[in-house]
Amino acid sequence: MTQSHEGGLGWSGRWIARLITILPADFRRDYGDDFLSAFLDQRDEVRRTARSRPTAALAVAVTTLKVSWQLLRAGIAEQSSAMRKRRLPRTARKAPMLDTMISDLKYAVRGHLKQPGFAAVAVLTLALGVGANTAIFSVVNGVLLRPLPYDDPAELVDIQVNSGIAGGPDWYGTSEPEYIDLTRQITSFAHVAA
Repeated sequence: MTQSHEGGLGWSGRWIARLITILPADFRRDYGDDFLSAFLDQRDEVRRTARSRPTAALAVAVTTLKVSWQLLRAGIAEQSSAMRKRRLPRTARKAPMLDTMISDLKYAVRGHLKQPGFAAVAVLTLALGVGANTAIFSVVNGVLLRPLPYDDPAELVDIQVNSGIAGGPDWYGTSEPEYIDLTRQITSFAHVAA
């Protein structure tokens, strides 16, 4: 692996190889060589694309720092994950969701039995909230959501009369005598209602 890369490992390859040792042994065994090889390929590509020797050295240093940071983050994450798994008992690592939910419910019931006043206030608050929500939805559903009780509600028309009074309202609804006249005279509407 190291002989196929330009100049062997070099300082940057040795540094990355040293950082790989902070990873857990099984992770290092599975991915360590691939990680080092990928870094060396990246380093060689940076060297080839650089315009001058000082630029290449700077680019290799920046690449090495980036990969070092990634390795440190991965190492810390893997180590903390391994420590967390060792700390937890086997049943806690693979607890079914139903068992967790049952234990949470038992904890909630014990808490409410210790403080019955708080439990009563909580239940009352929930009941008021559900009741208010139901009442408001019933009004909104009846007024806004449910369609009008007519065959074609889109064809309903509101008839208003032009007052013709200067300074007064321009349009107003019909009076009872006007409504009676309209029901007798209008033939283009199927029904007229007040």
